Amino acid sequence: MLFATERNIPAMIYESFSFAGIQFDIIENGVSDNRYIWLHGDEQTAKMALENHIKAYSGKAFFIKCNEREIPFETTKVDPNRIFSREGARSALRKFQPAWNKTAF
Repeated sequence: MLFATERNIPAMIYESFSFAGIQFDIIENGVSDNRYIWLHGDEQTAKMALENHIKAYSGKAFFIKCNEREIPFETTKVDPNRIFSREGARSALRKFQPAWNKTAF
């Protein structure tokens, strides 16, 4: 019989980092290429689901340190879902900075 403590499985690792001025907490469980990210600080159910998932399965989970859906970025705010496409980013910038010159987009 082989006990989990004898299998040399690393314990969960907790760390933090900053990307573009945005703080994240990281929880890593075991060895895996799986990566998960919780982007919206106002979606607590999603956060709880990811916390439970990363305890049960191997991978690395990134948790944004913000309590709002939109995150502050330099002189504006950004909706993280909108950063993955050029049109989404433009739409978000127009929403939060309507006075900006449209040619800047």
